[in-house]
Amino acid sequence: MKRSVLEDHFKRFLRLAFDIREGEYGRALLMQLNIFLVILSLLIVKPVVQALFLSNVGVRKLPVVFILVAAVAMVVSSLYARYLHRIPLKTIMHWTIGSAAMAQVVLVILLHVGPGGVWLYYAFYVATAIFGVVATSQIWILANLVFTNREATRLFGFIGAGAIAGGITGGYLTSALAPLVGAENLVMLSAVVLAGCIPVTSYTWKTHVAPLNPLQHRNRLTTFGDHPIRLIRKSRHLVYLASIVGVGVIVAKLVDYQFSALAASSIEDSDELAAFFGFWFSTFNVVSLGIQLFLTRRIVGVYGVGVSLFVLPATLLFGAMVLLVFPVLAVGIFMKAADVTLKQSINKSATELLALPLPATIKYQAKSFIDIFVDSAATGIGGLLLIFMVSGLDLSVQMTGLLILPLAGIWMYFAVGVRSEYVNTFKRKLTDHMESGKRTEPGPDSESIVQGLCRVLQVGAERQRLYVLRKAVELHEDRLIPDILPLLSHESPAIRAAALDAMYVFPSPDISDMVAPLVEDDHYDVQIRAVAYLIGHAGHRRVALLDHYLQHEDEIVNCAALVGIAVESRDNREMVKLFKLEQRLHDKLHFIRMIEDADLRFRYERAIIRAIGRANLESFYPVLDNYLEEDHSELVDLALVAAGLTAHTRFTPVLCRALEHAKRRPAAIQALVQSGKGVFPELLRLMADGEVSLEAVRQFPRVAERIREQEAVAFLLKLTAHDDITVQIEALRALNTLRLKEPLLVIEHKKVIGLIVRDAALYLDTLAALYAETHRVDSDTPAVADARRSLIVLLERRLDLILERIFRLLGLKYPPEEILPIYEGIQSSSADLRTNSVEYLGSLLFGNLKRVVLPIVETALLQTVTEETIRLLKIDIPDQRTCFSMLLESRDVKLKQAVLYLIEQLGDPGCLTLVQSFTSHDNPRIRDFAVRAEEAIQAS
Repeated sequence: MKRSVLEDHFKRFLRLAFDIREGEYGRALLMQLNIFLVILSLLIVKPVVQALFLSNVGVRKLPVVFILVAAVAMVVSSLYARYLHRIPLKTIMHWTIGSAAMAQVVLVILLHVGPGGVWLYYAFYVATAIFGVVATSQIWILANLVFTNREATRLFGFIGAGAIAGGITGGYLTSALAPLVGAENLVMLSAVVLAGCIPVTSYTWKTHVAPLNPLQHRNRLTTFGDHPIRLIRKSRHLVYLASIVGVGVIVAKLVDYQFSALAASSIEDSDELAAFFGFWFSTFNVVSLGIQLFLTRRIVGVYGVGVSLFVLPATLLFGAMVLLVFPVLAVGIFMKAADVTLKQSINKSATELLALPLPATIKYQAKSFIDIFVDSAATGIGGLLLIFMVSGLDLSVQMTGLLILPLAGIWMYFAVGVRSEYVNTFKRKLTDHMESGKRTEPGPDSESIVQGLCRVLQVGAERQRLYVLRKAVELHEDRLIPDILPLLSHESPAIRAAALDAMYVFPSPDISDMVAPLVEDDHYDVQIRAVAYLIGHAGHRRVALLDHYLQHEDEIVNCAALVGIAVESRDNREMVKLFKLEQRLHDKLHFIRMIEDADLRFRYERAIIRAIGRANLESFYPVLDNYLEEDHSELVDLALVAAGLTAHTRFTPVLCRALEHAKRRPAAIQALVQSGKGVFPELLRLMADGEVSLEAVRQFPRVAERIREQEAVAFLLKLTAHDDITVQIEALRALNTLRLKEPLLVIEHKKVIGLIVRDAALYLDTLAALYAETHRVDSDTPAVADARRSLIVLLERRLDLILERIFRLLGLKYPPEEILPIYEGIQSSSADLRTNSVEYLGSLLFGNLKRVVLPIVETALLQTVTEETIRLLKIDIPDQRTCFSMLLESRDVKLKQAVLYLIEQLGDPGCLTLVQSFTSHDNPRIRDFAVRAEEAIQAS
């Protein structure tokens, strides 16, 4: 009983302090414990490795080890990225932690057996640095699998507190124990702590990751993308951001060298040196936490991103100047403290704000690349600069500060540039979300992005406000609350619903009194979100509140409460049990059988379907199956959308079949989009296994276009190689749309150029066939002439489609807003517009691409293709059999049928072998045409 009371009080504390809710306590504490143990181990061993290296190798070799860390980190990161999708993350994590713990045990043994060679200290230093990067990265990847986006927004701060606690505990533990037991023996303690991570990780995986279905697993993981370097190069915003991080790392390595050198010259005993490093590393974490809690929000909020970015480089510039005059340990401690504490607080918050205008997927891909590759490369550069100054020029520690002065200036130059680009990016985003006819462009034009966001919420157009409200959920910035609250009574239901979503992430202030009337709103989505807010913020009153709404006399409120419970309980078994959701659904299903009023029954059925999809209750999937077979059109559409919300591969084939029917198509597309980026591998599998119709595949580009992820680009590029030319064109149209709406998505130009060259050759081959068939029709019999004219019509259509495909591909290499109007101009009936379009295209293209494409476009303008045209294009006209053979290699089914039909009418014995190769074709229609052609040839 006493334990239960204590547990309730503890949960209440977590709920009030960190907004942790039922069903999240175990997961949040497990992940916090995991990262606490990793950082605790790291902060025990880090001071030891630094002390042992400085005592046994010497501070002058520190630059060399920086270079080694950079080189090994880049190799390990590349291998890690390659094998992450081939080997289960659980296996990789166990191997990483287990091998690190084993290596630490081996190191202790080697140190006790006898003094190791210098290589041992190099290896120890490099291994510790690499482990710190890889292990923490793995913890956050695991956290992304354990929590949904909505949960992560609230809980990652709590989990991150475990890292801070681990850092503080580890350093002070080392400081206290190193003089007593010896620095080398503390490594064994670190190994024991690390070993404790393995059962924690195993239990977390077994209980919270293993139950995820493949689509959920893929949707929660964010990968680098194919070409992160190109991703950064395409955006000045990201270039500046990467440059700031790179220069900051170089300066940090110079500061680290000065701090280490001054400490090593003042403290000779390795145990005392380890204690010194342990004490200060923990103290830096404590100071950083204090700045984060009490100063960061004020500085970033009042002075904005621009000024905040100058705090760290300006402080280090001041410290470097002081060190030139007073080269003492106290100044070294000040500089190291400034670097660590400001980087983890004010500078980190400002840098995260810089990435706010970027799409979420792009931001995570670029951030991952910058954190690993840019950081590693900058570490190596810092080592090279130190070798040049210390070994080459034989400069003292004092004089190495001379290099910090210009680097701090470069850092501040990049800060000015990124601030300007940051404001411009946000303005472009807000302009993109303007409504037609609206001229007002409220946007950030001052130092503080928060002020700009507030102004948009106050006077922006509807689409702009919706964009900022979505960003408010991501930003978790409570200074936006005063401008969000009035939007709860906005005339637009979309804004009211988005404002409720935004307020949901804030644990305070509690606005339940303002939200309660919205439960009876006249818009269903607003009602659902109002109920979800009230449930999420009701604390111990939740069950009573739910009972109140579920027994409400208004059945619309009653249904909204059911769906609200489902939203709150998604993928959270404890919530499902607490709210008795499954029992409530069973009761509703039983209740609707007794309802005679069709409209009332429909309202309840709608709520049940939405609740199953929102809560993702696998035991109720058969209910969705039944509704998918319903005669009621609206219920079928609701069931399709709910099936998509489950993100389960079980429903993907059903959704694909729904794409075949025009009435079902909008709901099926919405459902597949809601399944997320994880659906693409399943769609490819269905295509490869022949389990999806051509009509459905033709709708896949519309799905990918709306998902707007890097995986969508890869999927659409695969569709450009599909047998059906309509699928190819639709895929390219979708890629052009993605390029316009998300210009930072990476499309490999080399591959695009290869496709353009391939299509240009195909255009010329088709043109040669068209010319040859056109000149043969006059000598044909009437039956053969009709068959040949049908083929000519298809060849003309094929030329038009290939030309569009070439322009769509050009729109992936060049700005689509310039290429697509050129294509429209070429299709114009105005001769001047056609000519001007060709001239403009000639000014855009260059090199081999211009030589290949421009003659084709000029030929497309001609009314008829003459012998002179064929000669200028250097095309060889094929004989009839060669022409048939070439066209039968096409992937166009109708074209193959037309050729085989023409051969049937000709009855040419020379084509018998060619025809017989298609009599066993997989496509029954082609097979039938081939058999008839074979019979006609044999009869003749």
